[in-house]
Amino acid sequence: MRLQSDWNVHALTIDAAGAIGRYSDFSSEDYEDFSLGAAPRIDVTDDHVVNASVRAARNHEDRAGIEPQLQGTVPSVNYVWDGELGWTYSGAFVNSILRYAFNRQDAQNAGILNREILDRDTHIAQWRLGWQFSPGRTVWVQPEYQIADYRIFDTANNFDRDNRGWQALTGLTFDISSVSYLEVGLGYVSRSFAQPG
Repeated sequence: MRLQSDWNVHALTIDAAGAIGRYSDFSSEDYEDFSLGAAPRIDVTDDHVVNASVRAARNHEDRAGIEPQLQGTVPSVNYVWDGELGWTYSGAFVNSILRYAFNRQDAQNAGILNREILDRDTHIAQWRLGWQFSPGRTVWVQPEYQIADYRIFDTANNFDRDNRGWQALTGLTFDISSVSYLEVGLGYVSRSFAQPG
């Protein structure tokens, strides 16, 4: 289900979804998934827009799609929270997008299998700065920084999964029509781990 405003300025979108699976012969594989989200947009001026989104979800992973050492006696269940905050500036020649995204995953135990070592928080900060040097053609740069924080140390394997990364991209955007565009670019990506291996 999706509800979307039709206001002249500002906007609000709310959506909800659910899925229930039942097996006649293998009831241990039954699952219930859901998600609920909201995304407001504030038109500060004609050139400045602030947007945000929040989402809560419960999803599952079928045992057939999981590595054997992470398989439990029932499907693996994750509770996920997402949030995003952004600012967009669209000028005559210069445009800019500043974005922060947050994701939290709480992995539930699957039968006797302890999956808490998969609990993690992910942070992403991104900025894109573009310059329209001719009609329909924009050159841009886009740096990004990411942090993955695993909240529980894997004492069984004495392993720290925390990691951080950054990337720097640059490219060109070509407006093909009012609803489509072509984008090409290149960049450099780097990631470091608290405990490589």
